[in-house]
Amino acid sequence: MMMDIQEIETYLKERSFEVSSGNFFAFASKTKLRLHTPLIHVSGSNGKSLTAHYIASVFGAKYRVGLLLNSYLLSFREAISINGESIPEEDAIHYFEEHQKAYEKYELTAFEILVDIAYRYFNDQSLNLCVVECGMGGREDATNIDDLPTILSVITNVSLEHTEYLGTTRSEIALHCGGIIAKGMPVLIGDIEEGCRDALKELAAKKNTMLTRMDPIYLPHLVDRSVFHFDYPPYKDLAIQSFASYNVTNAAMAVECAKILQKSLPLSENELKQGLFCAPLKGRLEAKGNVVLDSACNPDAILTLRRCFQTAGRGKPVHVLFASKQESNISVMLPYLADACADITLTSFEHPSARTEMDYALFTEDHRYIENPLFALMTLQMEHPDEVVLATGCREFIAFLEERL
Repeated sequence: MMMDIQEIETYLKERSFEVSSGNFFAFASKTKLRLHTPLIHVSGSNGKSLTAHYIASVFGAKYRVGLLLNSYLLSFREAISINGESIPEEDAIHYFEEHQKAYEKYELTAFEILVDIAYRYFNDQSLNLCVVECGMGGREDATNIDDLPTILSVITNVSLEHTEYLGTTRSEIALHCGGIIAKGMPVLIGDIEEGCRDALKELAAKKNTMLTRMDPIYLPHLVDRSVFHFDYPPYKDLAIQSFASYNVTNAAMAVECAKILQKSLPLSENELKQGLFCAPLKGRLEAKGNVVLDSACNPDAILTLRRCFQTAGRGKPVHVLFASKQESNISVMLPYLADACADITLTSFEHPSARTEMDYALFTEDHRYIENPLFALMTLQMEHPDEVVLATGCREFIAFLEERL
């Protein structure tokens, strides 16, 4: 049965709630799925989408680079791109239809289908490099198929997330993320606590490779409320289009990747700086007038987000509009936010897993609840016309607002 692009969007959304089919590697074996282009593989608990985005953009200043992200806001085509251009509709339809029957036979999830489409699309495009973000963990992730031509593995950080799948301690989760480490190929890690570093060093030693830690970042400062400048040895005055301080770390990871791969994929300093100064990802501290959207969806992401309140609010109080899915740990997330913002307004949105007023029962004594998210946003804007309203809680909520603002 032939589908148009909107029908494929719906098809994938219906499967976006599933973590794993358990059948993907059997599917990959049956269909002989491979990736033929040199790969930078990115795992970690938080920041991996942004890190992958900056890596792809840095190398994209000189080379043809494919990028696969594990999520998107409005269209699945956003998750698959080459040098910033999303996969064309006709190609997306072609690759989907080619294996649609197999997707259904093996009951693949939305992300597993994206991996299949992306790898086959990239194979046909004569690329110099692919940058691929894991869906969850690394060892058993759908992106981690046999015979990957990995030239660098990147692990951004490790937090207690998805413990039902990845392990109950940070070290266990670190080893799961470390499943992307390729024999003899370099590994880059971000700000990871000592116990996790030791676990990853031991794993890397077994794979006959060594870990590189990201260097310290110097003198990060915001210019004109929209561009962060920083130094990362040996480079001076690097700049990114963002007022999110956390993006400095993600960008620095990309710079370190360029340093590690300088012999195989050389970049000049001008090319590196040009690649860093790319458009930011949607929904990641994205400003729309006095409304800021950020898809922080777990406690560690909220901690990272609240460090940006000073720059996001331009020195004024920040008012939070919050909505999340049922599985979010709001008993930790809401206190983290409350410690840093002026006030929190709870709301819901159109999604099968969205929390409703009843789900916020333990928190409505401290934070008001407004059912309609657009009315809630308008109310906050009217109450605080000269201050910033920051919407956060989960990616699906931010996608809901992105379509309507």
